Amino acid sequence: MIDVEVFVSALVTLLVIIDPPGCAPIFASLTPHASPAQRRAMAVRATLVAAGILLFFAVLGGTLSSAFVAFGFARLRFPGRDLLFLILLGTMMIPFHVTLIPTFVLYKFLKWLDTFKPFTVVPSAIARATNALVRDSWRRSDTLSAGQPRWQSRSKL
Repeated sequence: MIDVEVFVSALVTLLVIIDPPGCAPIFASLTPHASPAQRRAMAVRATLVAAGILLFFAVLGGTLSSAFVAFGFARLRFPGRDLLFLILLGTMMIPFHVTLIPTFVLYKFLKWLDTFKPFTVVPSAIARATNALVRDSWRRSDTLSAGQPRWQSRSKL
């Protein structure tokens, strides 16, 4: 059975992506000489094509991103992998709606409401943390393999 909250969330997201109020004037201006039956047929066809394209890329994107993440956790060894995996599982298990109000309260406390700081500061902090983790894991791999990168020391075996 479909959860009503998930359905409403998906429907709102779809309406934001497709933007029917913005597309209606464009459709009307492109079909001024068509009969009502032809307009209806063009609208149905355009809707089906748009839904097919969205569905294709949603499935493809979800599958590819899941495959890359699964490969990374299954085959690559790096410091902090288990902690990162637990964080990934936690973010998958906690719905977005649960974190919405705490995020708002945090931004209000930091006086970031009505600013671009959540869009600039948070991604740059994530990028800096990621770079620090990569740099740290690279240093550890150098010291573990006596100065050679890990893949060079394994290829000589």
